[in-house]
Amino acid sequence: MKIDGLQIAKALKTAGIDQDKADDLAQELADADDNAEKDMASLEDLDAINARSDARIEASYARIEAAINRQIVWTVATYAAAAAIIIAAMKL
Repeated sequence: MKIDGLQIAKALKTAGIDQDKADDLAQELADADDNAEKDMASLEDLDAINARSDARIEASYARIEAAINRQIVWTVATYAAAAAIIIAAMKL
């Protein structure tokens, strides 16, 4: 959104500020707004950040899923070993 320097200058003049000061203030505000817009992130910047975030989240999900699968394998193997030990003990 652009600042209308002429409209600001008119409002300042109406408020009692002399024309030169009103023009200078309005120009400074317009320049500050233009400079601020240059530093703002664009939609393309935000889309790129979003894409990187999505990729990191997907990688994290994959690592979590792999860890869960390893835990399931370990748990099943532990139960199988415990059952084997119990069966072997019962045969003695």
